[in-house]
Amino acid sequence: MKRVFLVALSFGALALVLAGCSLWGFSGSYRAPWRHEAEAQCLASGRLKTSAAITPLPELDHGQLDCGADHPFKVAAVSNGMVELSSAALLNCPMTVAMDDWMERVVQPNAATYIGQPVVKLKLLGSYSCRHIAGVASVSEHAYMDAIDVGGFIFADGREILVARDWNGADPVYRQFLRMVGGESCAVFNTVLGPDYNSDHHDHFHLDMAARLKSHRRVCKGGQLYDGPMAYGLPTFTGSITPGNEDDDE
Repeated sequence: MKRVFLVALSFGALALVLAGCSLWGFSGSYRAPWRHEAEAQCLASGRLKTSAAITPLPELDHGQLDCGADHPFKVAAVSNGMVELSSAALLNCPMTVAMDDWMERVVQPNAATYIGQPVVKLKLLGSYSCRHIAGVASVSEHAYMDAIDVGGFIFADGREILVARDWNGADPVYRQFLRMVGGESCAVFNTVLGPDYNSDHHDHFHLDMAARLKSHRRVCKGGQLYDGPMAYGLPTFTGSITPGNEDDDE
């Protein structure tokens, strides 16, 4: 009887190991439950409206990193089509909605204050990319269509402000615009990284909606110090995270 019990216990342990492999993505696709929930809640809210500028794509599961999203969108413009993207971005629903919020709550008010003109185009340096964060083991938020890199802003009068050129450029108004946009972006996004974060971000703002379920913190490294309301849609708090932290996804 004891031998039968031990054999049964061994098979039970093996079943748990195999289940764990499946759960953590060694067999079949796996993305963290909060990602599925965030997408579903976003779609159910009705805030995302498809259009010629925002078109739905089939579910994407790709590679051993479990890249992709349940409901991807190809986004060519935001703010009801009023702000063009320099190249179409592949984003999930929460990021698409957050981009609209960002334009309305952060970018356009600062554009009016400092430039006197609305932004009509964003210069993008990247969106979806199935990869790790450079130099660390964590998978990038770009891999889940949950991040975007913005390198510059083009205004209605043709003026252009670039992060790479103007962050420390000669024009103090351009510098202040970028620092205010970078800082206040934490009112919308859970991760904001800019030139002051590290050299990898010298030419862009990295923006994402990562839910840091262990630390419950935002990463606000975009410029002007921000201490306003919690970021859009997720239970996160102000704070900083050093490179290499297990929760520091980008």
